[in-house]
Amino acid sequence: MNTQLREGAALHLAASPHLKGPDSTPRIMWTVVATLIPVVGAAVWNFGPSALLVILSATLGAVGAERLLARGGARDARAPGLLPGAAAAPVPSS
Repeated sequence: MNTQLREGAALHLAASPHLKGPDSTPRIMWTVVATLIPVVGAAVWNFGPSALLVILSATLGAVGAERLLARGGARDARAPGLLPGAAAAPVPSS
């Protein structure tokens, strides 16, 4: 197999993503937050106000961990912090 480049051929390297959509990462993350509002409402409806405590503590833990581990970057960690908060549903008592 011939592995040599032809003379005059160029190899173009580019960082991903190669295709860019109109939405930015912060906009997508805030869309995720907006879609989690009904989930939080359903958790409060099904499990009571303690669900808010679970979501709040998981969100604060995620934001705190990201701030602690970040190297001084001025990033917004609130939106990704809601994901583990909404995923940690309280277990109903029997």
